[in-house]
Amino acid sequence: MKIKIIIAVSLVAVALTVWFATNLLGCGLLNTNTEQGYASDRAFRTSTVESFAFETTTIDSLDSGPKAQSTTIDTDVAAEQMDIVQNGSISHILYVKRVTALQYATNAGGSWTISTINNSSASGAYFSDPSIALDSTGHPHIAYIGTFDAPANYLKKYALMYGTNASGSWESSVILSPYRFLNSMGEEMCIHYEKTAKIMVDSSDKIHIVYVLLTTEAGAVEYNVYHATNASGSWVTTCLWDQNIGHPSTTKPSAVIDARNKIHVCFWSVPTKNLTYLTNASGSWTNTTIATNKGTRNSISLDRDGNPYIIYSEDATVQNGPSMEYYATNASGSWVSRAITDLCPSSVSNSLYMREDLQLKFTPDNRKHLAWAHSIQLEYLTDSSGSWQKYLLLPSATRAKFDFDSSGSPIFLATQYVASSNTFNLLHINELPAPTGEAH
Repeated sequence: MKIKIIIAVSLVAVALTVWFATNLLGCGLLNTNTEQGYASDRAFRTSTVESFAFETTTIDSLDSGPKAQSTTIDTDVAAEQMDIVQNGSISHILYVKRVTALQYATNAGGSWTISTINNSSASGAYFSDPSIALDSTGHPHIAYIGTFDAPANYLKKYALMYGTNASGSWESSVILSPYRFLNSMGEEMCIHYEKTAKIMVDSSDKIHIVYVLLTTEAGAVEYNVYHATNASGSWVTTCLWDQNIGHPSTTKPSAVIDARNKIHVCFWSVPTKNLTYLTNASGSWTNTTIATNKGTRNSISLDRDGNPYIIYSEDATVQNGPSMEYYATNASGSWVSRAITDLCPSSVSNSLYMREDLQLKFTPDNRKHLAWAHSIQLEYLTDSSGSWQKYLLLPSATRAKFDFDSSGSPIFLATQYVASSNTFNLLHINELPAPTGEAH
């Protein structure tokens, strides 16, 4: 994707007749108009692309060509509950609306259509942690957590749910739905499920889900990482990590499947403060500590050759400054970690620059695409042109996900805060075709 660059280098208010009406605040450009227009950009250079070390360049000329457009898919959605997967130019989106409705949106027919998969506003149930993947025929498969009221004196029931529309209409089923029971010692025990991390479809169209299981026994609480699959014809679960990772609201695992149908998982453990990598690439499950006191926000991806890359953050509270980002890989044969140079001035409040939804993905030509949201904007960086460029895509971007279309261009899904209604909109962001006679 070739996009000309606009740079902002001073902390003054700047009005641009571009994609967003733009104001410079803290360390980033705030945009106020999310309709079609021009992208507000900064260019960054690096001595070596592999290092991810960014430095600001000089001001470039203003580009008058339209670059990207955003479409509002829905309003009043849950700020952190959405996922997207692409099948060429077709987007498949799973999200939660008002907590009590799980919805699916797609532009497969040429225009956007929305289907309600599960709506339980009347019963008081709610849904969270949606994840979506496609099989070899392009049918979506989903996993999510359904939370239901349990009988009196029982905790709420958290059910791990699976669904698909492969039959032509949406069907959902409960994979795991526990209640309280007595263990072999006669002690009361309660298990419920928290935080679907990722649903994946292997080359045989079998389903894999990584999730966190909470177990309480005699007052003790543990959150462990599990893998569920229907590869054998029925659902089978395997415990991948039984050493208590801590509450999944801050330790939600990330997972990906490779071309050999091997699973790669990363997560941060609250008790140990370690970033851990799990895989069955060798045939059995193994674990590796990637970093200590870093990694509360993390995600994992694979490059063209199937090498795992983990991008993760160091909390601002750890280093007493804006959060630093890192990536780790074993592409060389052993694990190495490198820092991504912080782009935010030290004067900016930590609370304004806690990056969420860190994502690093690779196109088939092995170019890197890096994105995150951090409350004030959605940032996207790529070396697709041969040198690193940074794009400031959306103001007030609470959360964001992205995938690639058939040309390798990123398609973004983001939630944006609407102050006037104290709600969140769900936005679909894609690159516009270049005007006739102009190349991006």
